[in-house]
Amino acid sequence: MLKVIFILTFLFTAFILCQNKNSTSFNYDHDCPTWLKMKIDSLTNNLDNAGTEVYRYDWNERFVYHIHIPINSCVFCLLFDQNGNKIQFASNDMISNFEKNRKSKMLIWERKMNQEN
Repeated sequence: MLKVIFILTFLFTAFILCQNKNSTSFNYDHDCPTWLKMKIDSLTNNLDNAGTEVYRYDWNERFVYHIHIPINSCVFCLLFDQNGNKIQFASNDMISNFEKNRKSKMLIWERKMNQEN
């Protein structure tokens, strides 16, 4: 009987840990890096950034952040690694790699078109 309780406890714990690891929730205050919060604050204070969205992706086993500003003509010019370093694509192959292998797209912030401050 003790073995059964131990096994059930182990399986329940493993199940809970797996659920948390695969969670797709995002807590802005806890999960958003400080450098990105500062960028978002500057976007929030500029009325010209209506429609701007910030996405997080998994790419090459790391988080990357894409700031999409609709009036910007550059597609991935505001792409940053998890430490806030700007990612520069050296070739079309690298862009293709990003487009094919990015996963877990998550909208983490947006400035709606009709949003004031």
